[in-house]
Amino acid sequence: MFQRILVPLDGSDGAECAIPVAARIARACGGAIVFVQVVPPPTNLGTYATPANGLLASKPNTFEKDLADAASYLTATTAAYADDLAGIKTEIDVASGAAASTISSAARLEDVDLIVMATQGRGGLRHLVMGSVTEHVLNSTKLPLLIVRPHEAEAKREKPGETTKAEVTEVEVQMEIGLM
Repeated sequence: MFQRILVPLDGSDGAECAIPVAARIARACGGAIVFVQVVPPPTNLGTYATPANGLLASKPNTFEKDLADAASYLTATTAAYADDLAGIKTEIDVASGAAASTISSAARLEDVDLIVMATQGRGGLRHLVMGSVTEHVLNSTKLPLLIVRPHEAEAKREKPGETTKAEVTEVEVQMEIGLM
């Protein structure tokens, strides 16, 4: 049912907890996973005059370095999760823009059936002020979105043998798509 799954990653361990969940769904459905990292758009700070040297230009290579770093991170991350991703076709995509809208755009451009992403779990005033990328993606796409909570995935690593909500959600998804 899910042939292409988008997994947005931001470089945090919390975001990476979505990888094993997405891998299980992709394996069960015979699908592929597209990993995407969003890089902020370039900013042009311009050229400034300095009293001693004359002109000082902003470094144009910063954005290109950010793109290259993102691609390297995605490549290294897929290698680090090689056991989870064994036998699953994977792709990487680096995009630039505001995180939530760029993730939604990447989902359309990559023609995915499902987005699996972690939430940072911000609450209270911090959530009110900063918002939630996950919430914005949820409100900007019509695709199914499976949200994984990092602290529950981390709890799974600390206490083997216990069932976490992330695992229960995965089982519910499998039951819903008829895999169990």
